[in-house]
This record gives sequence, structure tokens and C-alpha cells, in this order.
Amino acid sequence: MLFVALLLPPLLAAALAAAIRPYRGFVGRISVLLSVVSFGAAIGLAGIVARGGEPPTFGADEYLRADALSALAAVCVSFGVMVVTALGPGLRLPVSSAASSFGATTSS
Repeated sequence: MLFVALLLPPLLAAALAAAIRPYRGFVGRISVLLSVVSFGAAIGLAGIVARGGEPPTFGADEYLRADALSALAAVCVSFGVMVVTALGPGLRLPVSSAASSFGATTSS
């Protein structure tokens, strides 16, 4: 089940981004939420591997198997995707709004 939670959210986010044209802000927010789900699954996968339990497997004949290196890679990649998605287009405040929220003034 962890493999599904790890791999399905990015596929859903990509399908949603491809289906919604033109780009809308809620697509970015949903993508961030889905990347957090994927990151949580990667942390769970790494936790199972770190505790020395039975390596998680998925598919017929255990086609996918997670060892320590693949769990670490899943954590690193999903964290990177989460950060890049959160900093992606449509999610940042305009410069004037961001500056005023920190008490700065902008010159016009």
C-alpha cells in the first residue's frame, strides 16, 4: 500500500495539471497536497526499512521491493518534488503583497 501512496499522487497531480487548461491556482495547491502525501509515504517506507522489518514489496512476484537505498532515494526525491511544487507558479504572493506582509514598503 505504501508503494501506491508513493507513486499514485504524482500521477494524479500530473493528470490534473494536463486536464485543466488554462492553469488555475487550485491545481497548484492540489499538487502540493498530493506531494505531501507522497512524501509522507516515503517517510513511512523509510521508517519500515530503518526498523529492519520485512522489506515492503508490491506487485506480482514482488516486482517492486524497497531496500535502504531506494527508501532514501524516495525520501530525497519526494522532498524535492514537494519543495519545487510549493514554490511553483501560481502559489507565490505578488512581490508587493509579500513585501507588505513583512512590514516593508515598496516604491511605486
